Amino acid sequence: MKKISTDEVLNRLSSEDPSERIEVIELFYDVRPDEEIIKHLCKCIEDEDKGVRNAAASILTIHGTEKVCEVLVPYVSSMDISIRNLAGEILLKNGSKAVKSLVEYIDKDSNDDKKFVIDILGLIGDRSASERIYEELKVATHDNVILACMEALGKLDAHIAISDIIKKYQANELFKPTAIEAFGQMDNDKARKFIMDYYPLEDVLTQYSMIESMAKIGDVNTLEFLIQRLEDCEKSLVVSVVGAIFKISERLSIQPKIEGRLKKSIICTIRDGEPEYKEYAIRLLGDYNEKEIVLELLKIFGDADEIEDLIRTKLFEYPELILKNLPELLNENGERSALLLQLLREILITSAEAFETVDDMEVMYLTNAISENLTNPDEEVRRNAIELLFVIDMEKALLFIETMLNDENIWNKIRLMEILEAVEDERADKALEVLSHDSESMISERANSILSNRNNS
Repeated sequence: MKKISTDEVLNRLSSEDPSERIEVIELFYDVRPDEEIIKHLCKCIEDEDKGVRNAAASILTIHGTEKVCEVLVPYVSSMDISIRNLAGEILLKNGSKAVKSLVEYIDKDSNDDKKFVIDILGLIGDRSASERIYEELKVATHDNVILACMEALGKLDAHIAISDIIKKYQANELFKPTAIEAFGQMDNDKARKFIMDYYPLEDVLTQYSMIESMAKIGDVNTLEFLIQRLEDCEKSLVVSVVGAIFKISERLSIQPKIEGRLKKSIICTIRDGEPEYKEYAIRLLGDYNEKEIVLELLKIFGDADEIEDLIRTKLFEYPELILKNLPELLNENGERSALLLQLLREILITSAEAFETVDDMEVMYLTNAISENLTNPDEEVRRNAIELLFVIDMEKALLFIETMLNDENIWNKIRLMEILEAVEDERADKALEVLSHDSESMISERANSILSNRNNS
């Protein structure tokens, strides 16, 4: 870029044409502006044109320095919320380079400005700001400033402030949620002990916040504490406690013993939790597995795509249990039938020996349940039901041949013909005879061909 004088830059920034102002601002993408120009570029974030504001913000971020931040900080006091927020965004992107100017600006009288600046410092995450924010916490009287200080000190992992945050917690109900959230970001024994000591004294809503914080910072003692709390836990908190136990266990690489109330709570979470918490509960099981758990997993299989593979892995550890308990679920003839039949198909392929553990009565229950799905609205479900019936019990399949013939899907009829071609039974011949008169020529011609080959042989 050819050298451009400061006077020319300022002259073009004064142009009434926004495109002219944008053009001169963008000249500084590759050239660092001097202090005089920085002042005017900062002023551009007040421009009435959005394009000008955005161009200036880009340059002030690209060439961010402590000097840029020093000039920019006063704009957080703007009465125009959009200007205030844009200044905050630029300062945040400048990170540690903005800390000195922001810390000094805390001394301003406006509580709104104090809160805004402290919020930015917390988001930047530079711990060098901790001491000044802590000093402000000790003298602040405005609730919003106190809350901002506690929140920022939590993000900065400022252990020096724990005692004072505890005092704020004890002094005002308003401060409790923020204090607990702050402790949840501090890996500190005193913070952990405080949460555990006060947990039994608080209402359910506050206990929920405490559980979330313990999940983030919990140690071995916290893990044991949460497991014990399950004995008298409010029902609405059980799922959250199980989630917290999993997070702590995973972080510490500990496998808690699955028994008693913990086992019951895991089952409760598998039944009633959101998919995220169902996943926590299943993963918390580790290598543990038994009939009751498998049955609960089978009942929710197909309810949430994100945990389908996780459940499938656990289920395949006990294929015989699946075979014995699938009928109840398949009898519903519902939306989950597709997955359940696919699961059964996979067992036939990978664990065929599991059928040796299933008695004749249980096989009958299974085939009856499969036959219920011959009328399922999903054509793929019906096709799978046809195939599985012939694989598991051909005699039972032939009993339902009329239902199969009434399937309106052409591909299901074609698949049925392919199966019947290999079946040497009078009922198969009769079914093929019916198909030989089907209105679809592709079906009738194929059926006639099969019958012709049979007659010739």
